[in-house]
Amino acid sequence: EINSSFFIFLFFFFHAEDGIRDYDVTGVQTCALPILVKGSAGLYIEIKQADPAKVLDAVNAQNMLDKCFFWGFDTGVMRQLRALSPDAIMMAPRWMYSSVKDAAMAYGAQIVEFDPTKDDLDELPQCRDIGVKSMIYSQTQNWDEFASYLRFEPDMVNLDRPDRFKILTSYPGVRRHFDAMRQAPNHG
Repeated sequence: EINSSFFIFLFFFFHAEDGIRDYDVTGVQTCALPILVKGSAGLYIEIKQADPAKVLDAVNAQNMLDKCFFWGFDTGVMRQLRALSPDAIMMAPRWMYSSVKDAAMAYGAQIVEFDPTKDDLDELPQCRDIGVKSMIYSQTQNWDEFASYLRFEPDMVNLDRPDRFKILTSYPGVRRHFDAMRQAPNHG
């Protein structure tokens, strides 16, 4: 049984140059990716070298501040964004910091992202302990790896194959069907 606060984020990845492309607003160094969260639309915005004030202006002009979250590798830019908008939802990658708490405190992030190739997923409960959401990021195609993420009960997932994760969480019998078909001899 999945925790009722469990959200599945569907990320439609594309190259940064396909993201927000209004040079007067963000320049090409901002990537805005559409997401779907339990039937409502939103944005996952990676701030690269854009002016945070202009990014916030663009988001606020569309009344989307409560429907998106921000992240970027430059902690200075993220701190600037936090100063401009205390209500902005922000994400920090766990691997960039010495602890889960440090990741959350770096610029007041409400989401800590875990990459199974870099981070210890056993630390996910620490997010709940300090009042932030956890998110697993993975580009795996492997059903067993997806299934292993379920035991951690992340609040969100950022996956290359969210369709498979949705099957595992909502229709576990379908995975058994796919596995059986894959193992069946080819009668063609």
